Amino acid sequence: MSIDTDPYSSERPLLEIPIEHWSPGMTQVVDFCKRVSPVLLDGQNISVSIANDAAITNRSVYAHGILVLNLFKLGKKFFEDFPDNIEELFDILLHELAHEYERDHSSPQYYNALTRLGARLTMLALKDPVFLNGHES
Repeated sequence: MSIDTDPYSSERPLLEIPIEHWSPGMTQVVDFCKRVSPVLLDGQNISVSIANDAAITNRSVYAHGILVLNLFKLGKKFFEDFPDNIEELFDILLHELAHEYERDHSSPQYYNALTRLGARLTMLALKDPVFLNGHES
């Protein structure tokens, strides 16, 4: 696998940003991803890290329970704008978490995972809109 599909498969280390160097917005985004993901993934917790890595050609990658948000592609504004940009974050989460079920974007299994996760997110928003406001409830 390439670094675009598995953040830890490359022979060189991923250029992760240490937690102590995260901005408050980075911490909020990561905490939110960790809070929402178990609802979408049948209780499964995930790890979330932030990289600043030009070798990752995507804004985010997910594999083996690890979500990596790539500052190099997302930009600082993405983290600063949270929660006002929550739709963009949901787009990333749905796309990446569907890879928990299928790697291949063109497969029916990936499509089914996307629709299932989207339905779960919709039900969460209907049942508990405060949960999705971008802050701890």
